[in-house]
Amino acid sequence: MTIGELLKKEKTQKEWVGNIVSTSYYAKVEKNVHRISAEDLLALLDYNNISTEEFFQELKDSQNPLKSQKNIWANTVISATYNNDLLAIKRVMYEIKKSDLPQDNKEKLLLESQGMIESVKMDTIPNYQTDQKFIQKIKKADCKMKLDTMS
Repeated sequence: MTIGELLKKEKTQKEWVGNIVSTSYYAKVEKNVHRISAEDLLALLDYNNISTEEFFQELKDSQNPLKSQKNIWANTVISATYNNDLLAIKRVMYEIKKSDLPQDNKEKLLLESQGMIESVKMDTIPNYQTDQKFIQKIKKADCKMKLDTMS
């Protein structure tokens, strides 16, 4: 994703740019025909109450496809948890398993997703008891994290 693509918002171009740059110039920035100066970009972000830190983090994340995919999975799992949609969480877990992520990243994401499944089950199944294998995995992961931070 480019700066121009990231700048595209639901407002009209005229509402978005105010008096900072012309709408015709801005349209070309959106289409990646022109590059925008740092001063104008910062002014546009300020004018539209957008945090520069969040904007550039989103830009950075969008240029890392793996990180972008992890964010999509995280958002999907969170949404599925709120909607008690176990199938959607399991689909994400399947995608994580077949992804090109390093194994330790996969394990962490799968553990987080399994935690969300347990949360949904506790909310929707009367008298549900958390899976003991899951509890052991959490304890093992916690010990590993503590060891990693000590070294």
